Amino acid sequence: MTFRRFVLQPAAEVAPKMIHPIIGWPIERLLMHLNAARNEMVILSPSESLRSQVADRIVERFGAQAMERPTFKTAEQFWPAGYSTWLRVAESKDDGRRTSPKPAGLAYAAAAFPKLTVLLDADGDSPRAVKAQWSAIVRQPGRGPTLRLQPADRAAIETEVFAAMESIWPDLGPASGNRLE
Repeated sequence: MTFRRFVLQPAAEVAPKMIHPIIGWPIERLLMHLNAARNEMVILSPSESLRSQVADRIVERFGAQAMERPTFKTAEQFWPAGYSTWLRVAESKDDGRRTSPKPAGLAYAAAAFPKLTVLLDADGDSPRAVKAQWSAIVRQPGRGPTLRLQPADRAAIETEVFAAMESIWPDLGPASGNRLE
C-alpha cells in the first residue's frame, strides 16, 4: 500500500491523517512523497550479492543508475551503508528515451528520502549477529514507502520489485538500450 498510488489516492481522500501502522507516516504524506520526492530507490539487505543481483537487473531492465548513498542526517539510521544500494531511476519521455530525473525541490524533512525502499530479508544462513542487527533495522518506522520481501527465488523477487517500480513510475517501461542522458 505504501507505494501504490491507486490505493493511496482514494485512501488519502477518505482518511488522509490515518497513520500507516508499520511505516509511521500519514496516508497523505505517503501520497505526497510519491508525487514529489526524487526518483531514487534503495535496495536494503544484509546480503551484498542479493542486493547486487537485484540492482543489476533493475539497471538492465529500466536503465537506472547506481548512485552514491546520500549523507543526510538519518541516512545511516534507515539505510546503513553496509546494507544499502542506491539507484537513480530514469524518467521516460514520450519518444521512449530516458532522461535524468529533475530534483523535486521538496520543502519537508523527508525530501531526500527515496521514493521506494526494497527490504530483502536475510536468508536462513546469515549469522545470528547479522539477523539481530537486520531485525532492528527493518522494525524502524519512518523510512517511507517500503516493499519488504522474504528470501525466495530470484525470479519472484524481480517480479515483485519490478511491479512496485512500475506502480511508482508507470511510464518507466523496460529500457530499450537507452541510457540516461
